[in-house]
Amino acid sequence: MAPKRSKKTSTAFSSSKHNNQFVVEAIVNKRITIDGKIEYLLKWEGHSESEKSWEPETNLNCSGLIEKFNKFQKRNGTTTSSEPVEEIIGVTQMDSEIYYLMKYIGTEKSYFFPSQFVKINYAELVIKFFETRYTEDR
Repeated sequence: MAPKRSKKTSTAFSSSKHNNQFVVEAIVNKRITIDGKIEYLLKWEGHSESEKSWEPETNLNCSGLIEKFNKFQKRNGTTTSSEPVEEIIGVTQMDSEIYYLMKYIGTEKSYFFPSQFVKINYAELVIKFFETRYTEDR
């Protein structure tokens, strides 16, 4: 990915390896890693859809875009998932919100997603998760 210089530092991602800046065109999705770190799926200005990447929140310098995305997500409960989910493997509460731990197909990777997003986009998996737990408890 070629570096993109920008005067818009409020929408820039800084790569500490190469000291380059890339301009964030849009935030596409959000996930929480198993160790509780927030990552955002970013569409880079001047780059194709195939070059979107997950980046840790700590590496980003685009608080305005993050705030706008989070408000939109909270209001609508929808985002676009970029990877196929195999199953829900857990549920937890963080900061008074419910999150589902979702495992991806063909990998051992799993991430937390807000319940509102999961219920809208993966309703069948939510039902299957709770049905399985209910029958295990009997």
